[in-house]
Amino acid sequence: RTINIMSGTIIAQGANQGAGIGNGRSTPADSNFINIYGGDITAIGGNNAAGIGGGYNYGSNDNTGVITVYGGLIKAQGGNNGAGIGSGNYNYSGGTLKLDGNGIIFASSVSDGGSYNKTSGVLFQGNSGTVYGNVILENDFEVESGKQLNVPTNTSLTIAKGITMTGNGNIQNNGSIKVNLGGTYNGEKPAGQALLYQIVSNIDTNICSLSPQVPDYIQQDNNLAFS
Repeated sequence: RTINIMSGTIIAQGANQGAGIGNGRSTPADSNFINIYGGDITAIGGNNAAGIGGGYNYGSNDNTGVITVYGGLIKAQGGNNGAGIGSGNYNYSGGTLKLDGNGIIFASSVSDGGSYNKTSGVLFQGNSGTVYGNVILENDFEVESGKQLNVPTNTSLTIAKGITMTGNGNIQNNGSIKVNLGGTYNGEKPAGQALLYQIVSNIDTNICSLSPQVPDYIQQDNNLAFS
């Protein structure tokens, strides 16, 4: 069985022992695929069930299938003893979460326990979040007070035109956070590397040349004067 979510606003509340998005009680899920391409999604699991993934009590080797996030803003809260994303009965270690795009996930927990399937995206487990790969934000995004976001070395987070990122929590930037023209960053400055602001966009070097060459991005602490 495959569930594809393309866009829209979705609030999914699982019934008793059923996942918000996924399986019900004692339902085999090893061939279950959930693909999220976009949207503003809130998924809440029933008692002993995941927010997204498995329901209650499908064996001690519960496999809740593969959940792939390509985009969207996702909030996943497991029910009592259920993972935010992954297995019902949180003592089980079922399911595979793949990040392969620009999705932002706030999960109460994730039961797959691995990072090898996380190519690109932002994942919070509880209050701790991590950027994987090179992410271009497609949704407004807030790091709330009490939460921490880590941008590791060799990863990047780009705030696209028309998108606002708000930093009210603790952001540790060891990679790069870029603010494109028309994008907005509000809040406290991240620790570590300074924000990078785009200052040149789509200059045709066959018509106009700049000397010395102006960089595409410049750190926020630098001052520029043009005349």
